[in-house]
Amino acid sequence: MLWLADGRIAGVSGIIGGLWTARNGEVAWRIAFAIGLIAAPVLYGMGGGELPHITVSLPWPLIMIAGLIASCALCFFLQTNPIAKRK
Repeated sequence: MLWLADGRIAGVSGIIGGLWTARNGEVAWRIAFAIGLIAAPVLYGMGGGELPHITVSLPWPLIMIAGLIASCALCFFLQTNPIAKRK
């Protein structure tokens, strides 16, 4: 729907992260998108829809370590890749 309405692909991390660097006119739709991410499943559940049961079979410390490693790898990639540095 975002692509049809605004010509953008819904990359959640880019949309949420862009809240801190958004230009005028871009903040409102980013906030609306973030609110929709949270409100949609809540409203669906309130309307009688059954939400999926999610089971995580890995220990949380391992998931947190994996996220930290992925974040560090992304930072390294963005600093060393000449294509990523172009704007």
